[in-house]
Amino acid sequence: MRRVLSHRATRSLFLSGLILGASAVALTYPQSQAYAAEDDFTDPTTVPATPPPLANTDTTATILKKLPANAADYFEKTYPHMMSQPLPAKIFNQGGIPAVIPKLEIDNDPNGQTGSYQPGGQTVTSQNAFFQSLGSNGRACVTCHQPASGMSISLRNINKRLNKTKGKDPLFAPVDGANCPTLVPAEDTAGSIVGGFKGKSKKDFKAARSLLLNKGLIRIPIPVPVSPAPEFTLSIISDPTTCNYDERTNQVVIDGVKTRMVSMYRRPVISGNLHFKTTVTGFPGAPPPALSGNIMWDGREPSLQSQALSATMGHAQAKVPPTTAQINEMVAFEVGMFNAQYRYKTAGLLTAAGAEGGPENVADHKDDPASFPAPGSTVFDEFDAWLTNPGSGSTRETRQSIARGQALFNGTATDAQGNPRGTFTISGVSGFNDLVGGDFPGGTCATCHNFSHAGSDVLANSQRDIGIGGHAASAGGPAPKTDLPIFEVSGCAAGSFLWDASATSVRTNDLGKALITGKCRDVGASTVPSLRALSSHEPYFRDGSAATLKDVVNVYNNRFKIGLTPKEKEDLTNFLGAL
Repeated sequence: MRRVLSHRATRSLFLSGLILGASAVALTYPQSQAYAAEDDFTDPTTVPATPPPLANTDTTATILKKLPANAADYFEKTYPHMMSQPLPAKIFNQGGIPAVIPKLEIDNDPNGQTGSYQPGGQTVTSQNAFFQSLGSNGRACVTCHQPASGMSISLRNINKRLNKTKGKDPLFAPVDGANCPTLVPAEDTAGSIVGGFKGKSKKDFKAARSLLLNKGLIRIPIPVPVSPAPEFTLSIISDPTTCNYDERTNQVVIDGVKTRMVSMYRRPVISGNLHFKTTVTGFPGAPPPALSGNIMWDGREPSLQSQALSATMGHAQAKVPPTTAQINEMVAFEVGMFNAQYRYKTAGLLTAAGAEGGPENVADHKDDPASFPAPGSTVFDEFDAWLTNPGSGSTRETRQSIARGQALFNGTATDAQGNPRGTFTISGVSGFNDLVGGDFPGGTCATCHNFSHAGSDVLANSQRDIGIGGHAASAGGPAPKTDLPIFEVSGCAAGSFLWDASATSVRTNDLGKALITGKCRDVGASTVPSLRALSSHEPYFRDGSAATLKDVVNVYNNRFKIGLTPKEKEDLTNFLGAL
């Protein structure tokens, strides 16, 4: 029988091992499976608070000298912006980190249990930079990317951390945990490393961080491209965050030259199952791309290594870059982690009765060739067995529903008359329809979420625009969200926007890839995400606008006029929740 330990028990044994000596430590680490809880990452009783670094001890010029030459291009502007934002009044390093992340970890989620699996074996957190606070505000990679949340963060986790730490968790650092750093009261901040700036609003804690608390959003400041100049003019229609109005946050000055900074608000990208992000090969027969380009929502990072560098120096406000060894540790942990639903409410274990769900089965496919699937081919076959042999008892109905949802996703389902179900015409999607030469009848969910067993996209630079930001409401997409900034992109040529070929301007909450490329066609284009462990990290879409998986299904059904019946919506929702 496997020995099952909680993280808290593991932590206790770890401390005992330190007392007994190195030989005991090897005996105390669980080697197989551990049940855990998100509460383990909310423990405030770790280390005492420390004073923040001295304010105004660096300048833009001095910190840029520390920026490695291989940093992503945009980050030369973003880094001094981040270092000019206030630090917390007291620094608490990320608390609640367990001594060990076991080879297989099982965590509860609203739909059952999530599994996190490392084929290479357990990770001792003290020996991996992913879990270490390397910056100035107490954060580590694990602050926003936790195994218990499928390597992202959920609203449940965020609010537990708020309640248990009384807002002291480094997740809430003003730099990007607040709607805008200036909204945090001065007494709750320390002067920034560059400029010595403090917060200046009287908003209370929750009001200053409403987007993080209500939607799980982190502020992402990005410079407007300068050379070549953007094809569009960018103006602000409204901004309840104030960040795009305030001179403290809407610009950066380098060598006397001002560059406009724009704040986007996005969910932390999943940093598990990244093996399916770094093995893309493009279309069959094409050479491998020089850059991955599908790591971040907007494709702004060329590699996992550059992303680790930018996250540490930006989100964690590090004064010095992580070492090559530390970056390699971060990337190795991410690439070696596989996340998937382990148990699904009334369906039971997702490996029962011949099914092949769960994280261990995902890892078994890590060396499958990555190629763009032919029309009609299946991306997921995990639950094929449940179509014909779902078992008996209380689990039977849900298992059949999951299997039907899988067929809908793949586009292989049929109705009672033998008519295909789950297929639809993909139209008006920049980054897709312009590549295939127009409308694409016979499309499926798997057309874009095409990486077998992962649901990401096998193609590099896989940014597509389905209108989540509110700009494609005329084509069935959702309207712009009023709690987010609304931008107007104007001066574009007719035909730039595929959802409305006559439009020369649009309003959107998020410019997406266009803020990196400066191209009108890229407005709203966003990386096709992985679909694993979805039940563990609600809400959904990059802007957190879908509270549930049923909401996700409804958005796609409306946007592409799929015509799903209520039962089909339920089947597809159950399937997504079981991935």
